[in-house]
Amino acid sequence: MFRFLITCAALAFATMLQIPAFAGESHHEPVIIDMESASWKTINDAGVEVAVLSGNPSKPGVYSLIMKILKGVKTSVHTHAVVWRLSVVISGTLYFAFGDEWNSDSLIPMGPGTFFTEGPTDAHYAWSKDGPVVAFLTAMGPTSTDALAPPPE
Repeated sequence: MFRFLITCAALAFATMLQIPAFAGESHHEPVIIDMESASWKTINDAGVEVAVLSGNPSKPGVYSLIMKILKGVKTSVHTHAVVWRLSVVISGTLYFAFGDEWNSDSLIPMGPGTFFTEGPTDAHYAWSKDGPVVAFLTAMGPTSTDALAPPPE
């Protein structure tokens, strides 16, 4: 129950952050998207898909997306060109760490309901070791992913 409450609180907070993005609009249409009808795109060859729910990651402003990571995916050590990123693990366990070099001993298991943040210079990496992972992310665009080191084999 506690994890559920944390997830709800984190999602509510992330949604509140988007309010200023809509404040300048004279009219905003409600958005309702379910996982099955979301427009999924593969973002690399490593088994990661995203569905943008709101905004545009390539343009200035707040955006939100859902990310699916297949079982066994190890990301490169990387940074993102954004001011901030707020994420919540929805399902699965994401093994995540900050650092400039891949170190399996530093990975922290983050299960459903885990909330975490990333800044623009925060090098990090992740592994979906036990199974697929779904995460919700809200951030400020425009963004990019800058790989610093490949994942270990």
